[in-house]
Parts: sequence; C-alpha cells; structure tokens
Amino acid sequence: MPTWQNIVDMSPEQFNKLSKQELKGYTQILASAGNKRIKRFQEAGETSPSVEAVLKKGKFSTKDKSFQELRAEFMRAKRFMESKTGSLRSEIQLRNENIEKLKGAGIEISKDQYKNFWRAYEQIKKDDPSVASQSLKYAVLENIDKYQKSKDETNVDDIVNYIQGHMEQIYERAEELKHDFEQDNPFELR
Repeated sequence: MPTWQNIVDMSPEQFNKLSKQELKGYTQILASAGNKRIKRFQEAGETSPSVEAVLKKGKFSTKDKSFQELRAEFMRAKRFMESKTGSLRSEIQLRNENIEKLKGAGIEISKDQYKNFWRAYEQIKKDDPSVASQSLKYAVLENIDKYQKSKDETNVDDIVNYIQGHMEQIYERAEELKHDFEQDNPFELR
C-alpha cells in the first residue's frame, strides 16, 4: 500500500489512468492523512489558512462520491497535504518566521495576536486588493499593530473597521515608505 507521500507524487498520467476503485483507495489514504493533520491542529488549539480552507467545505471524505467527485476530493486533499500551512509544525515555523520578520521591520506582535493580525490583513486585502503593494502592505500592517497595542482585546471586525476608517492616513504613510522600499529589499511575508 503506498504512503500519502507516494500518492501526492503521482504523475498526471498515472492519475488519469486510475480506475474508480483505485482512485477511491488513494483518496482514502490522502483523506485519512489530511484529517489526522486537522485533528492535530484542533487538539493543539491551533489553525492555519489551509485548515480553515478545508473546514469550509468539511473534512475529507470518500463516502458516496462519484468518480468526478473522488477526483475533486483527491486534488483537494493533495493540495492540503502539499500546502505550506498544511502541517502543524510548518504552520508554527512559518508563524515564528513571520513574527521575526515583522519584528525586524519594527512591528512586534505576540503569538496570540498573530491570527487576528493576519485575518484582518487578509480581509482588508480582499476588500481593497491594492493593499498588497509593498509600501501599502507595510503601512496597513503597521496600523493593525498600532490598533492591537492600543486595545486589551481585539477581534478581526474591529481591526478591519479601524483600518478602513484610517485608509487616507495609511495611503499617505505608504507614499512616505515607497522610497524606502525602492532602496531596500521588499518587505515580504507569507
């Protein structure tokens, strides 16, 4: 019986030649491995963007699925298993690296603040994609940090509302920062 690592390394040609029974067996292996990873996250009281994306559609399953549905579930589980934040160890490592990068840029957040910090940023970016530009991204992150430090407790909606109410000042700050980012290496996270 192949391991999940062998299965995710399967070539597209091999994948396309699978019978329904073979596909179901391989998908069950990936689903089981993926669900175990999700359980580890939950037991540790942690989450990640990859885990949240999976849980929006529900845990992995092969029950009562057609051939096409099995193919889709296989690919969903494969993407999760290969994702940067699909394992607890890699999510914690990435979080620690990002906290250090932020610290190096003058933004200090705790591990407890990290989740809401990024959720707020992702929501703001979803509402205004221009936020992804380097100088504007930094200005937004700087203001999320400022807001979190001014409050004992914050939630994503409060942070997003605060940022949206201060976008004019954030755009001005981003213009000030543009020159710095043209001179130095870009500020990259995630």
